[in-house]
Formats: sequence, structure tokens, C-alpha cells
Amino acid sequence: MKDASNVVVAGVGKNTGNMARDIATGTLTMMLAHDQASKTPGNRIRKGDGLPFGVHPAFTGFLMLHEASIPVPKRLIYADALTHHDYKEDTDADLSVISPEALRLVEQLTFEDGLDNTTEAIARGPEIAMLKSYDTFGNLFGLDQIDWPMDKKLRRLEKAVRLFAAARPHYPDLYIWPLADALVATISARLDKSA
Repeated sequence: MKDASNVVVAGVGKNTGNMARDIATGTLTMMLAHDQASKTPGNRIRKGDGLPFGVHPAFTGFLMLHEASIPVPKRLIYADALTHHDYKEDTDADLSVISPEALRLVEQLTFEDGLDNTTEAIARGPEIAMLKSYDTFGNLFGLDQIDWPMDKKLRRLEKAVRLFAAARPHYPDLYIWPLADALVATISARLDKSA
């Protein structure tokens, strides 16, 4: 395993004058950090979908990049934070090269074990609830396929709906909301069929 101190994160929020390079570099180094600087090196694959841990944060960051109602500079900071939102809990990678604005958000998106992340995200304010909604949306994929008890799946779905409802009024024009509505409806229907 590569020493975590050698993994440096080039955040998508850094402005080097080449947005495509910044996004690609930030995503690639994040994926490598999840692989090479994982706090649990033998466990780098998500149980729910069988993909490397880095796929989920990359997905959430790319979703944010498409939110045209958010001005590009702010969108890049949000995408940077979402791309790195699992860093503190899952890796030992160096976050010092992420923009200060994105790092502040990453810290707000990191929750202590045992806390109800949904309630805590809502309590931290509309911006954090909105960003946590992207994380939650990404985690809903495959919920109906995970080998969990039905009541645990239903609680996860209920928390997602509660989080989306809390954040949506503050950011009503985001594309994530109709996508979330469709995904919740699909998962609900599949869970009803399997019950």
C-alpha cells in the first residue's frame, strides 16, 4: 500500500486556468487516495454495488457540476467538496491542496460515528443539507438489492426523503430533486414488490 502522505489531492475547486484538467486531476487523485490511502486497505469495495469506494464521491461531484442554476465558481467548490466528502472518514490522504472553501464543507459533511447523519446535516443548515442530499442520493442506488433487513432499507429511504424535503425549499431549482423523486419512487416500488 502506498504511504498516505504521498497521496495529494488536487481539488476540482482549485483554479489553475484549465477547468478540465482541474476536474480530471481532482477526480483521479481522489480515486487513487481511496485505493491507496484507505483507512481499511483490505476493504476498498462498497458492499452495496461492488464498486471501488471512490466511484460514489466522484458520482456526487459530477452530479453537482451539471447544476446550471448554481454559478460556476460556487458549483466548482461544491463539486470539490462532494468529490472529497468521504476523505476524512475513509482515507488518510492529505487534504491541504483542496480550496479552503471546499475543505470547510468537507469538514461539515463529515459526521461522528453514532450520529444520525440526516438529522445532523439538517441541523448544520440548508447548504450542508443540500450537499448531503447528493451523497444520500448516490447511496440510494441499489438500496433495494442490498442484503439488509427490510426495516433498515425503509429507514434509509425515509431518512433520504426527510433530508430532501428539508433542503429542497432552499435550493428549489436544482436538477437533483426530480431525479431524487424518481429514484425514491422506483426503490419504493421495488421494495413493495419484495416485501
